[in-house]
Amino acid sequence: VVLDTLPLDGVTAKHILRFGLTAAADVRGVPTYHADHTLVCVTVGERSWQYRLSAGGEHRVLTSLASFAVLLALGADLEAALDCMPTLLMPTGRGNELVIGGVSLLDDSYNANPVSMGYALQSLASADEGRQKVAILGEMLELGPASQALHEALQADCAGLDGVITVGDGFQSWNRSQLGERYWGHVDSAADIDLTQLLEKLEPDAQILVKGSNRVFWVHGFVEQLRRKLLEGSVVGDTGETE
Repeated sequence: VVLDTLPLDGVTAKHILRFGLTAAADVRGVPTYHADHTLVCVTVGERSWQYRLSAGGEHRVLTSLASFAVLLALGADLEAALDCMPTLLMPTGRGNELVIGGVSLLDDSYNANPVSMGYALQSLASADEGRQKVAILGEMLELGPASQALHEALQADCAGLDGVITVGDGFQSWNRSQLGERYWGHVDSAADIDLTQLLEKLEPDAQILVKGSNRVFWVHGFVEQLRRKLLEGSVVGDTGETE
């Protein structure tokens, strides 16, 4: 089972199933994104199926298509598998959504790499037109000599956002003037983020992404601190919370 955009050079001569979103895929998905779910139509030859995902952008769709392709190759019960798709939840810190009043807090704080960071930012930028979109980005650790260039490349993915805060040395070389007033600041540590000041900038229906290597946010319980601050009602008024 191989992603459709990858070259087949060096791949085994055994039967290959390609999955993805392009016409080259044997298992091809066409996603339709909604505010609270994604509907995926998947086609294999002349057969088609449809399933619903509870959350996530393109990267979640591709993961589900990879799973579908493996099940197909194994001859598993596809209908039973598709019935389970809507019940799949994001593990804590891996992109799960907390809804507090009207604010959506996307907790992707467990880990980060250039690919997953790009996907998360693109997903945020394309979601729910009209809502304020804010990213709190922690540096990506252990990238070696390419670290500076890989962090700088993320600026392009922030173009469609309304506010960006960066954390850690990896973002020191950013051209902060590129985002103008949408760049809400840089801090050395997540502990230095002024949550009261942050909440003053948030709109009642804001979407907030928190993503970075786990030593930036996860080990310090930053998302929990932000969640509690939101529950104080400074922004949301209503203290209702769902996950």
